[in-house]
Amino acid sequence: GVHKFVLSQPEWSQQRYRPTVTLVLSRRAKDEKEAVPATSTFLFDGGAFDAGYNKLPSHAPLRISLPHDTVKVEIHSMVSGHGWGSTEENCAEFCVSQHRFGVRPALQVDDQTYVGPHEGFYTQTLSGAGDDMGCSSKDGVLLKGVTPNQYGTWQYGRAGWCPGGDVRPWVVDVTDSVRPGMDVVVSYEGMFNGSDYKPSKCHGDACGKGGTSPMISMQSFLVVYKQKPGVG
Repeated sequence: GVHKFVLSQPEWSQQRYRPTVTLVLSRRAKDEKEAVPATSTFLFDGGAFDAGYNKLPSHAPLRISLPHDTVKVEIHSMVSGHGWGSTEENCAEFCVSQHRFGVRPALQVDDQTYVGPHEGFYTQTLSGAGDDMGCSSKDGVLLKGVTPNQYGTWQYGRAGWCPGGDVRPWVVDVTDSVRPGMDVVVSYEGMFNGSDYKPSKCHGDACGKGGTSPMISMQSFLVVYKQKPGVG
């Protein structure tokens, strides 16, 4: 299918960019694992990180059908936090947030969805955010160097990203929480300290001049694998 690459820039940024994209394509190795990706279904995106974050329509639980020949199911997500200086917690760029996915099997009968009693929970924590030297210790940056576009702030730990770096995919195997041939219901919550985030307005010296509101950027998918042809 058609794949698009988009470079977006916030309104407050005055920097100019000249993007360069290099694609590296390869054939799959002969000794590839027995399971191969069959389908990828978009799950949830991010949004303004506030008391209404988990009530957004785009964060409502989703029901997805699984083929009978499903052998493995994974959740893939890329999450990063942005915004600083407008709340006491300094979210979402410099606060540690948790992103929890719930997975349980379901059955559709006469337009009614019946979910299983046991739900598996899988949580991605954006640890390191707010650490004074969090981005200086990742991926050997002290040896490799860093893109010099952040003045004196590049070393501060961010939520899921660092200046000049990519946002690494978070991949978790959820096969134990599904049943091949049945539907699966996937839910999502973004949290701060294990519960809904309720921002505290910033006061005094803790406030940053020109700060921005907390925002979560996220793309997440349910990836279904089937048995590799010719195996078994």
